[in-house]
Amino acid sequence: MTTTNQIYATSALYDLAFSYRNYVAEVDDLTRWYLQLSGEQQAPASALELACGPARHAIELASRDIRACGLDSAAEMCELARSLVREAGRDVRIHHGDMTAFELHERFDLIVLMLTSINHVLDEDALGRHFACVAEHLSERGVYVVEFGSIDGEHPPRRITWSARRNGDHVDVVWGVGEDSGAHEYADLKGTIDGRQLEVHDRFPMRGWRSAELVAPASAAGLSLRGCYGNFTDDHVAEIDRVVGLHSNTELHGCFVFAR
Repeated sequence: MTTTNQIYATSALYDLAFSYRNYVAEVDDLTRWYLQLSGEQQAPASALELACGPARHAIELASRDIRACGLDSAAEMCELARSLVREAGRDVRIHHGDMTAFELHERFDLIVLMLTSINHVLDEDALGRHFACVAEHLSERGVYVVEFGSIDGEHPPRRITWSARRNGDHVDVVWGVGEDSGAHEYADLKGTIDGRQLEVHDRFPMRGWRSAELVAPASAAGLSLRGCYGNFTDDHVAEIDRVVGLHSNTELHGCFVFAR
């Protein structure tokens, strides 16, 4: 699974588009969930951010004296992440690799996959390989957090627009699901970075996953679904039994947490 989408190749514009995220507060939540579900008394000693993009979560984790790594399949994103790591003065190793086939020869207490990146995994075999890789790299009491915008494969067409500004740079974003098929998303970004005008019009395949479709390959890899939390933008906490037993086409949002 190699990422060739233009949206990810234009890494600086992508990073600006998602600069509204509160990475400090989100890492607060990630470490809190780790403590709740691992049974440990201290924050994770190590963390891996999969499909890390600019690695903002990994950099924030490293700022808390957590040994952090990032992995992304887009070479341009890896280059941007390494630049941001140097700028932040943190020790974060960035690996260029596929989240369904990686081998880092180490284990992590916390592994995270943010921003609905799981939807880039397009079939059951790839999903099984992904969970197998995660299990291989997770410590004995480790926790794996997956963030979903939606895991339902039959979500209706949607269109979201927003703008972002930072240090004189700006971007206007249109992001949505194609009306002809929920299996494709489109992204239109137009903005200015360091005085350069940039414009991206991209379309790429995405796969929505229902809860039951996630539980089976996770279980095969030795992981179980331990908790489901609401989106980072609200305080809602979903009931875990509703998640496991869902058989409808209702859209689900939030963060799903797996452990051994």
